This record gives sequence, C-alpha cells and structure tokens, in this order.
Amino acid sequence: MMSEQTKIAIFSGIIIGIIITVGVIAVINREEIFPTENQEQEEASEQIVEDPNALPTVDGGTRERIQEIIETPEPGSTAEEDIAIPRYAAPAGKKGESALRTFDIKVESNAFIPSTIVVDEKDLVKLEITAQDADYDIFFPDLGVFKELPQGKLVKLQIQAYPFGKYQFFCKNACDEEVKGTLIANEIEVGETDTVLE
Repeated sequence: MMSEQTKIAIFSGIIIGIIITVGVIAVINREEIFPTENQEQEEASEQIVEDPNALPTVDGGTRERIQEIIETPEPGSTAEEDIAIPRYAAPAGKKGESALRTFDIKVESNAFIPSTIVVDEKDLVKLEITAQDADYDIFFPDLGVFKELPQGKLVKLQIQAYPFGKYQFFCKNACDEEVKGTLIANEIEVGETDTVLE
C-alpha cells in the first residue's frame, strides 16, 4: 500500500508533467495561437486575389490598365464603329494640358451608343445623352457620378477623366447593369503637349 507522501509525489509529478507538456505545445504553436502582424498581413493578402490589370480606385471601382491603345479621336475624324467622336474639342486648363471634349451619346435597346469614349487624362468630358426608348440612368462608380436619363430628354453631364486608365460606366437602377460602356483616359507623358484642336 502506498503512503500518503508517495501518492502526493505521483500526483504532483503528473500535474507538473501536464503543465510542461502544455507549455511545450504552446511554445511550438505560439505563432498559430498568437500570430505576428506580418503573418496576419500575409494571410490577408493570400485571401485577396487581385486582378493584375486593376489600378487603384474607390471601393467598387472599375479602373484598370488600358490593354489596347486607341488614339484619342478629334472632331471630324473617323474611328471604329463603337468609338464616340467628339462633336467639339477645345484646349482647357493651363498651357493646353487638357481639353474640353463634347460627345453626343444615345441610349436605346439597352445599349449606350456609341459605348466607348476615348479621351486624354485630365480632359473635361461633356456628355450630352438622350434616352431614346425608355428611362435609363448612367453611373461612373470610380468618379462618383450618377444621373437619371428620362426618356426623350437631353441630359448634360460633365466629368474629368483623371487619372488615366480604363473605366466602366453602366445603367445602375433603371435597367440591368449589363447596359454598360467604357471610358478610356489615355495616359499623357509628363512634358507631352496636346495637338492643336480644331
């Protein structure tokens, strides 16, 4: 039969063994229990899959790199079928660093026509939009611009195409978001001057 002291020694040994085992496990798994700031950042970045073409913008924005270079059209020029030609263009700002370009756009049969607007970055873009067959709206999420487009009414909208990049605009509330278009703001190199506008 074991003495009381032997029982206490065995019990104490078991408790000490458990404490040491828990301590060793805690030290081994310390990084899992208490992750460092770098580990938290690495884990967060692993969860976010970024589009390699995306460029910084507002939450919910669409700005991305321009994949296909399309020259900025001038009034009277010809372009591909779905590229808007400005009705008017004139220098704006200091030393002609930007231009004011006016475009006529219509919306009908659930489409912006034309659906691609190409300008230079920093240009002031004036859109004169007419909804032909129903009520629509237009939303530029990156630029924070939204306008209702009542059927048959000419709506004027002015935005600045800055910074450079490819942006999406679309019909947000009045119709399906598949009714969309593209604004391309071509990057202007520092020191580059605009051509003479007609």
